[in-house]
Amino acid sequence: GTALGQLLFGLGSALWVLFLSRIIAGIAGGTQTAVSACIIDVSAPGERMNKLALIGVAWGVGLVLGPALGTLLGAANPQAPALAAAALTCGMLLVVLVWLPESLPSDRCADPPLRVGDLNPIASIAEMAGKPDLGALLGVLCLFNLAYLGISTISSLFVIDRFAAGQEQVGLLLVLTGLSIATAQAVVSRMHVAPRAARLLAAISLAGQGIVALAICAVPRLWPIYGLTAVTGALSGLTSPALYALASGRVDAHDLGALMGVMTALTSAMNVLGALWAGAVYDHVAPSAPYWVGAGLFALA
Repeated sequence: GTALGQLLFGLGSALWVLFLSRIIAGIAGGTQTAVSACIIDVSAPGERMNKLALIGVAWGVGLVLGPALGTLLGAANPQAPALAAAALTCGMLLVVLVWLPESLPSDRCADPPLRVGDLNPIASIAEMAGKPDLGALLGVLCLFNLAYLGISTISSLFVIDRFAAGQEQVGLLLVLTGLSIATAQAVVSRMHVAPRAARLLAAISLAGQGIVALAICAVPRLWPIYGLTAVTGALSGLTSPALYALASGRVDAHDLGALMGVMTALTSAMNVLGALWAGAVYDHVAPSAPYWVGAGLFALA
């Protein structure tokens, strides 16, 4: 599905084809849910935070290499980045088919019939939120992503409008974000973190991101933004695996896949809402408003 969406994105010559390609790619966007469930299947409870952090490492490396590859290919042909993405996705499909074994032990495998109710995302979210101590964690996840993804949406516009940053400077900020996330989660992946420590790590990283957001509002020059961007990227890289690990310890083994799906769905929803609120306050309040509003959301989380 992702490969088809990228192929249409590269070959389409009408606006409706562009929209269709994004819809297909979005519907096919459950890969991370399945990957997270696979990792949890093969990890002991005390190792889940470490192993889930590897997803962030891969994502951070991709955030560094992807824009660089897209820029190089796009300079030759505007269609080339999307076609290359389709080709890479087909390569990943072959890797999954040939080398990825079933992660769930046979004694835990079940094949219940698919029900219409299973296709209702609201019911799945409500079921997970109703479990003891899980609803609050899902609320923290939403607030964190609402703040972080909202700020991320306008960060490039902010440095362009306030500091007249050029394409290379904006690209460097993206690279720093990817490197800091990958580095932080690589460190986490090698640590043994108890549940109590995971809760403390999540709290410290959320507080730190709020402080950094306020600091970005106050700096008079562009160069401190680079350091602050690296700090907030690293802190966000600590928050996600800590929250995922805490949540995975609050459900039975057979519900872990459903939990990963719900958490991914909530993150995607916050991506939409984050872009809306951050863009609105950026336009109608002040360019710095997403940062101090985001700081408040981090504080609530």
